[in-house]
Amino acid sequence: MKKIFLVLLLLVSVQYAGAVCSGFSIGKSEKLGNQILKTKDKLSIYTANGIELTMRRVQKDFIAGKPSYYDIWQLWESFAVEHGKRVTKIVRGGEWETAIRLKQDFVGGSLHGFEKKTSVEFMLDGKRLDEAADVPLTPFKKMVVKQYSDLYQLNSETEKIATIIKIWEIGEQNEITIKQEIKWLTEQNVVAAYMTMIPVVRQENGVLVTSKASRDDVAGIVDVSQEGHVNDLGARNKNSTSKKLKIWGEHYGIAIHVDRGKNLPNGSLWVSNAKMYNKVYLDYCGNHVVKAGEIFSITSLISFLVYQ
Repeated sequence: MKKIFLVLLLLVSVQYAGAVCSGFSIGKSEKLGNQILKTKDKLSIYTANGIELTMRRVQKDFIAGKPSYYDIWQLWESFAVEHGKRVTKIVRGGEWETAIRLKQDFVGGSLHGFEKKTSVEFMLDGKRLDEAADVPLTPFKKMVVKQYSDLYQLNSETEKIATIIKIWEIGEQNEITIKQEIKWLTEQNVVAAYMTMIPVVRQENGVLVTSKASRDDVAGIVDVSQEGHVNDLGARNKNSTSKKLKIWGEHYGIAIHVDRGKNLPNGSLWVSNAKMYNKVYLDYCGNHVVKAGEIFSITSLISFLVYQ
């Protein structure tokens, strides 16, 4: 009887080990928890369900007439990771937080320039990290990055037009919260204020990463599997009050939930049909004349989905 029991116990143990170790699974990843890896100008955040988010510090001196004069930290890319290796790009390199289109042209971030941090703070499980600190692969429960920056008029390194606060919070729920506040110092003709953008991959190396999408004000699921897709989630059907948008494929997805400080009539949440991505845009205001002292405030919760 004891021999039979031991054999059964051994068989159960082998089956359990096989279930845990056979490829990438959410259960296995959740046991690992969140981890970070940091250098003086790069930060990788690994979520519990096997997604890597990258942040980077970028800087460039002023060059008249070109997108330039920036020194900031920013979110940049995202990958699915299996057994410590990147296997699929989920989000292409690009601005996630700040691209303000004024009447003249865009400003903000590294792609459009004229934004410079005044301070940045890293908090790992309540302990402050130096900006230039190197951190080996380390588990964590909560990571917070808080950055103050100034926004300048197009082609100027002296004419300040706004101050910006950005707070990135990463907890244990396979998601990141981005809080932003822009305080305008001068009156500006704003065409669009993209305060949340996600350059989500549609296809990468022949693999269809995202093919379906939904939004809380639109009935049903729409097809976003081909470039040029036309549907109720596109630029032609913008909605100033919609709060939730989800985009996904067979294995991965991203869900966004936005909380605006106020709903301006020309704001919108929509998906681009460009060739290179299914880019999600949150335009805070659309066409809007901001007054000195006016504040834009938004919180975006971005969840990373992995399907077995």
